[in-house]
Amino acid sequence: MANPAMSANANVHGESGIAASAGASARKTSFFTVYVNDSVFGLEVKEAQAIFRVGSITPIPLMQKEVAGFINLRGKVVVAVSLRRRLGVAPAEGNGESVAIGLEKGGEPFALLVDRVGDVLTLSDTVRTGIPPHCDELQARYTRDLYVLDSGLIPILNVQRLFGSQRALKTVEDFTEFEQRGAYFDGDHVMAAKKGVNALERGSQVHFMSEFMAILDFPPAPKLDIYGELEARAAPSEARGQALFTGKARCATCHPAPYYTDNSLHNLRAERFYKQALAGGMMMSHDGPIKTFPLRGIKDSPPYLHDGRCLTLEDTVEYFNLIQQLHLIAQEKKDLVAFLRC
Repeated sequence: MANPAMSANANVHGESGIAASAGASARKTSFFTVYVNDSVFGLEVKEAQAIFRVGSITPIPLMQKEVAGFINLRGKVVVAVSLRRRLGVAPAEGNGESVAIGLEKGGEPFALLVDRVGDVLTLSDTVRTGIPPHCDELQARYTRDLYVLDSGLIPILNVQRLFGSQRALKTVEDFTEFEQRGAYFDGDHVMAAKKGVNALERGSQVHFMSEFMAILDFPPAPKLDIYGELEARAAPSEARGQALFTGKARCATCHPAPYYTDNSLHNLRAERFYKQALAGGMMMSHDGPIKTFPLRGIKDSPPYLHDGRCLTLEDTVEYFNLIQQLHLIAQEKKDLVAFLRC
């Protein structure tokens, strides 16, 4: 992984001279410096509950690779997440990830595994900037600010993203309560109330649902390699389907490999193809932006789309053929479905 962070050997015992000349009025924040190999990151002091040496780690079967396992945190068993693996850094040799930092997200304790913890720095906002666009993709995802010091750069870890699932923020946590209260009734709260609403409690039920999603891995896809591409043993129809997926059908625009999602929201503007009218006593409405769901292992989770409007993969391909005006012929649709079943 590229290492835009400063060298671990740099002297980081004070603020930049830029900050010193800016006056005492700027807000200052204290950070622990934490290390992975020679890369240094900042972690707000107020976010750390405890810092301790790692003892034994109990692996958890079928977990995402970032989850190292269970560890004992002051008599409480908590999930330990490897910062090294989160950032895609090669496995450590010797005494790597020997320190655990106790953190909390949504009222639940977690442990972050790092190589070591260094000094505490008190840094001024005058030397703070955003993460640059050319930064390493994984580092940009899990950091939120960058402090520019005379001795180097210190990216600040984003605890919310480190311990959150890829989909929880815009599905379980953000959408569940809204959908329960009115989304399936076109925002008509009176209709929702007539049917009865099973409103989930956000602080406990919804939170636990999102954390459970965070530890689920994607379904197996035996014919895909580690990059999410077909292996040589794929059938000709599947190979043609993959070419369509990344080419004419433009599926990869929103569903890039290896997990076939861009974790974003997209508006298909399906309302272009119908006129608003009453249907079943309810007014047809626009879908608006929809979360991009992963397509890896999609064959195991029918029906499809956010509301299950497409019962089969064949229906789904036909739907997008119409919405995107792809003009796929019958054989191309079959090939695309064959690839989706891999």
